[in-house]
Amino acid sequence: MIKHIDDVSVPEVRVLSAEIVVDWGIPVQLPTSGGFPKLDLDSAIPNQLADLRSYIKAQAHALQVSTDMVAPLAIGLAAFAVSRSVEVEPMPEWREPATLWPVVLADSAERKSATLGALSAPIRNWQKDERQRLLEPLATYAERRRGLESQLQGIRTAISKPPKKNDDAGNLSALRRRASELAAELASMPELRAPELVSADATPEACRDLLARNGEKLAIIASEADAGLLMGSRYADGDNMSLFLSGHAGDSCSAHRVGRDIPLDRPALSLLLAVQPAAVVVVLGDSAAIGRGLVPRMLLIRPQSMLGSREMEPSPVPIHLRSWWDTHIRAALDLAWPGRVIVDPCTGNPKRSGIETRILRLDDEAKAALWAFRSDLEPRLCLDGDLAGARAFASKLPGAIVRIALAMEILVNPDADTVQGDIMRAACVWGPWLLAHFLAVTGEASESEQLRHAKRVFAALGRVSARHSEITTRDVLELVKGSAGLETAESVRSAMRMLVDYGWIRPVDQEARRGRPSEAWKLHPDLMSRLEQRDGIRKIRKNYTAPNIANIANIANEFGEEQ
Repeated sequence: MIKHIDDVSVPEVRVLSAEIVVDWGIPVQLPTSGGFPKLDLDSAIPNQLADLRSYIKAQAHALQVSTDMVAPLAIGLAAFAVSRSVEVEPMPEWREPATLWPVVLADSAERKSATLGALSAPIRNWQKDERQRLLEPLATYAERRRGLESQLQGIRTAISKPPKKNDDAGNLSALRRRASELAAELASMPELRAPELVSADATPEACRDLLARNGEKLAIIASEADAGLLMGSRYADGDNMSLFLSGHAGDSCSAHRVGRDIPLDRPALSLLLAVQPAAVVVVLGDSAAIGRGLVPRMLLIRPQSMLGSREMEPSPVPIHLRSWWDTHIRAALDLAWPGRVIVDPCTGNPKRSGIETRILRLDDEAKAALWAFRSDLEPRLCLDGDLAGARAFASKLPGAIVRIALAMEILVNPDADTVQGDIMRAACVWGPWLLAHFLAVTGEASESEQLRHAKRVFAALGRVSARHSEITTRDVLELVKGSAGLETAESVRSAMRMLVDYGWIRPVDQEARRGRPSEAWKLHPDLMSRLEQRDGIRKIRKNYTAPNIANIANIANEFGEEQ
């Protein structure tokens, strides 16, 4: 029997035995990664963006997810909105585009798609409105191009026919002159289409076409299996990886096809993913992706799960905060960028914008804050430093901080030409947090597959509501349903055997059991005690005021509960 609690299916586990075993011994704790700290929004979002801070908290509460899932995706979307329009130059010869690659890792049923959908709604709505605004001018423009092409084709046909007796050389020369005029006019009228800035499942060739179509601006926003395909195989070869690397750095990356070239002078390709941890394992294990710098450009974030303690009817995002987010993202998208399709105010005809990208500099306080961060980080990158193994990511971290500051500055003032000190100080708060998550995620990914599965099974036992001392393999399979790599009884059995080695469970003697044989496992009494106390903490929290929560903080910390 399956009981549905919100959108999570929890099996009702049968109580197979009430026997208390007293000769278990002390179980061994499963190895843990470096830990996943929580971002301090009060420090990471400057006071000028208090509404953004409130929006992130309200959106996280409405979806019942961690603010650590919402915050990096929100900043990543803001950075995409301003990409190509503005860039930042911390010092001569150091120029950063606005693109960011936040990759949020969360298990099944963590509302990844819902989070991305809610945050990216202003971009999709802006894109829809832009298509409608350009509909008539682009239709008229396309019809004129077709007319010119038809005329040119007719003249070419006339020129190619054998001359008649009464045709003179002057007539043929006039036809050739007219053909040249039409060809030149068509050359000045490139094919124009409304922007399509967001894709979830584009081939490499389609990405190049969309970048050229949009004035070299594109975001891949995806969740679930689509992102695993994108990251795991689709961009694995050298040419496709070059497209991504150039799109992050803003480097020139042109493609040559039969019949036409696709020049990309300074592409801005944003990547915003919310995927299951298994989806990133392939790319984290790809030596080419690591060696060429694909992985070090990713901001890997592992938010704390709220499954098991979510409210059933959370309050929605207040209208004024949703409106604030929509208005500010639209304002950023309205900024002109090179190559964007616009309508000429004088002629009413569509054309590509010839505007130059605006470059922001740092004021003295912003530069001092960034230089302080860089000075603290630099010694840790040497061969005997604590970040020697992650120097590829850590060395790019100041650039990511500068991009975060750029996005926040434009949200404060779309016409800004300088990054302010308090904006940069807030952006620097993201640095240690991003670094800690990257180290923890990559450390977790290096674990053996069996250990990862054992941890998943161990965590899944916490979702069992009935008190019990035994559990069947069949019930465990239901508990971890949807987890990559744990789709079969044998895969679950392998994970359970590791938990046996660590002393947390024991196989039940099948001959001693009555009734229909079913593989079962006896649970360590300490495991039951831990789960019962944790469930009690969650229930107590709902009835305690803020001052009283502090009284159970120490107990909660023992079980990794978020305070």
